[in-house]
Amino acid sequence: MSETKSVKEFFCTQTGGVVLTAIVYAVTLLLMSFFGWLSNYLPEDGTFMYVVGVIGIILVIVWTVLGWKALSMIQPQIFLIMPIAGWIAYFVIKGFLSMLLGIFIAPYQIAKMIRNKLINGL
Repeated sequence: MSETKSVKEFFCTQTGGVVLTAIVYAVTLLLMSFFGWLSNYLPEDGTFMYVVGVIGIILVIVWTVLGWKALSMIQPQIFLIMPIAGWIAYFVIKGFLSMLLGIFIAPYQIAKMIRNKLINGL
């Protein structure tokens, strides 16, 4: 029991936060690599390929949401007056950038949420 508590206390420190973030990044990279590798060797009509696709879609949605929040934090808080085509282009570009940034931001945010839960739980 005390060993579990010492691990929790370690992850609550600054160094532990860095280690936890690195672990979450490594797990994310391994999952992406595994699913990419797996998609090359599975038959395309199998139900397992469907499950892999659903997991991939869930990951992309999570990355997009967290990337969107990060982009919204660094954008100026002004309202632009644009035509409809401008707004469509704005949301398409922001959505694409959100997916790209989300790949890097999501593991950090997930580690931050885990660390906050550990800190509040102690």
